[in-house]
Amino acid sequence: MKIPDDVADFLTNSIGRLPPDVQAALSTLSCFGASTHMTVIQVLEAGLDLRLKDSLEVSVTEGLLEKTDETFQFSHDRVQEAAYNMLNSQDRRAEHTRYGFALCIHAMNGCNDSMLFTAVDQINRGDPTVIVNPEQRSLVAALNLQAGKKAMEMSDYLSALSFFEYGISFLQERHWQQDYDLSLELFNCSTKSAYAVGDQDKLKLRSDEVLAFGRCFEDKLIVLYYFVSALCDACLLNEAIAKAIWVLSMLGENLHQTSSRDETLILVEETKKMLIEVSDDDLLNYNLMTDSSKIMAMKFLSRLQVPLVMTNSDFFPIVVLQMVKLTLLHGMTPMSAIGFVYFGSMLASLGQLREGYRFANLAKKLVQRFGSKEMAGEGIAISSQ
Repeated sequence: MKIPDDVADFLTNSIGRLPPDVQAALSTLSCFGASTHMTVIQVLEAGLDLRLKDSLEVSVTEGLLEKTDETFQFSHDRVQEAAYNMLNSQDRRAEHTRYGFALCIHAMNGCNDSMLFTAVDQINRGDPTVIVNPEQRSLVAALNLQAGKKAMEMSDYLSALSFFEYGISFLQERHWQQDYDLSLELFNCSTKSAYAVGDQDKLKLRSDEVLAFGRCFEDKLIVLYYFVSALCDACLLNEAIAKAIWVLSMLGENLHQTSSRDETLILVEETKKMLIEVSDDDLLNYNLMTDSSKIMAMKFLSRLQVPLVMTNSDFFPIVVLQMVKLTLLHGMTPMSAIGFVYFGSMLASLGQLREGYRFANLAKKLVQRFGSKEMAGEGIAISSQ
């Protein structure tokens, strides 16, 4: 039940009359927000040799906190604010960092995602300036990377982006020289998350830095992919197509952008011949693609489908057939489903309905096999047409 503001004022003023150990416990609790899980308190007590629970029980008696089986919760936000303000800003940053490291040890040992999020959030609240040791800064950057990737697995890209950005802020000044792999993964993940939440400015900022400091073309492919995707979303289709074709040429996939109907039909028949002795079961159990450059080529080819349908229908079949060909020659990827569903659509438009249905249905089964959320929507939509 929400307590009245005048009662909150009275409780806030009463904090200063409490014993020092109770005030200290309230100050610690306030660093975690409105409520704190009992497990966090137990870890802090064990890891930092603090005596919190008994002091917090006194605060419950005084009406400053409410207690359940699993949490301690401040009775009013003003009480939490007053407890938090007992420390100056510099001391608060130091305490956040100390609590975060204590919780991290427990989170890593117990593989506890919730604890990891809490621990990394505490360190981030402490601010990078608190940590001067280069190895510790790299460790915190890596912890943010781990937390961000966990958030992405939960489709929480906004939180993921925050973790990746904090991770970048903890990197050393010469991180591209001294911590290249960690830097590259943080920037790649930040670019992906920025794309997912529609933060175009952040996407450009992070992708530009990877393009400037990436050691080889392969290291730049992920940010190039999301840059092309952002161009598509902004309806800059011709620019997106040109950039994707350039990337594909760098990957050794040189596509003929002009083709007559007769030439396209010949390519369709050649592709069908490659598939004639391959059953659906064979395709569903096909070897996986392992060549990283071919995997990225499939991603860019897949990204070209929709803009080509809208701007260059003559070039579109060439891209579809190339996806099927790469799959047969190099193995299956989640993007193969897109190639097969568009191939089925092409065959149906040529009047070959039975074969068209076969490959559209195969595409849906491939989506189920890979469990790819990225490809599921487009695959199901096209196969249902």
